[in-house]
Amino acid sequence: MTTETKTGAAKSKPVLPLNTATSSVEFLQHCQSLISEEISYKGILKKYVSILVDYFGLTQVAYFYSDDTVAEIEPKRAVVRFPPFKMIEEEIVQKIKPTLNNIVKQDQEAASGVCNLTFQSVDYFFVVFSDPTGRTGYLLWKQPPMSIKSPLMRQIKDLKTSALPLLDFVTRAVQQTCLWYARLDKTQSLLYLDEVTGLYSYRYLEVAIDSELKRLHRFHTPFSLLFIDLDNFKAVNDKFGHITGSSVLKQIGEVIKLAVRDVDNVIRYGGDEFVVVLIGANTRQAMQAAERVRSRVESTVFKAEDRSDIQLTVSIGVACCPEHGRDRKTILKLADETMYKSKKSGKNKVMSVAGGISESESPSTFGVE
Repeated sequence: MTTETKTGAAKSKPVLPLNTATSSVEFLQHCQSLISEEISYKGILKKYVSILVDYFGLTQVAYFYSDDTVAEIEPKRAVVRFPPFKMIEEEIVQKIKPTLNNIVKQDQEAASGVCNLTFQSVDYFFVVFSDPTGRTGYLLWKQPPMSIKSPLMRQIKDLKTSALPLLDFVTRAVQQTCLWYARLDKTQSLLYLDEVTGLYSYRYLEVAIDSELKRLHRFHTPFSLLFIDLDNFKAVNDKFGHITGSSVLKQIGEVIKLAVRDVDNVIRYGGDEFVVVLIGANTRQAMQAAERVRSRVESTVFKAEDRSDIQLTVSIGVACCPEHGRDRKTILKLADETMYKSKKSGKNKVMSVAGGISESESPSTFGVE
């Protein structure tokens, strides 16, 4: 069950000051200004809910996806909380979800603006959103009275009978902003893709590491880097040509991705070098994952354009944050330097900053989910 705010808990502060001279147009302009200040999907939703609470009488709310995928705003739950607001019970959410899915499927207009429905004799409003990953989400709340008694009606001079038109206008503006962010996110993701392998490019490496540094500072969760270099890859280009070389790089990228978890970031750093950002991995776990990468590359037969067999090995350097460094530049430099040490020690090896070397350890289960 979703917990509710305790009686007497501090209320959220009004998101903007209103007075008796405020007009509908001025109110809408202020709301648009507030929404435009946000730079994330999560921030937009929270600001929108704040507006609903402060001016439209919202008392209970829930945000959830149309399917059973995990909500991005709160990773461990499919229902997102908006403290200090009260939440609709999860049991109700699960029962009402099929009804919402059917409404949206049958009526495309339901995907725009504020919609209402009655479920188990209770009136609700719901709004359909599309998050940056393209998943459909619902914001659902119990319908407050849109009458002369609502807080907004008492403060805006030109409202006559209902605040619902204003609510619908604000909602459509928020939906458009979310759609714009989704398109921007898609465009940015293309900038981060490597054309040869389809993996993330070096441009994404700073983003990935900075994200994990924030997670480290907030939750004290470690992460590790694998700096991977192909051994003697120049010989492949010299013998088979660069078209085969590019094909083999793509094949190796696929092998590396299969050797780690879906949540880990596999990046083509440049040339024949790859970097893997292992989420939540300490040095021991990173060494195990790196050994699995090394072993799988060694045991894989890659194919040239003429279908000739090609076998390769990799040298890998491992660095863990915060054990070996606490900033992006340091941890990346150490992983790179350690990779070169593994090459100088004979290639086809895994070496950590601490000096540990692995050549043929049995594969670990870490990193495969």
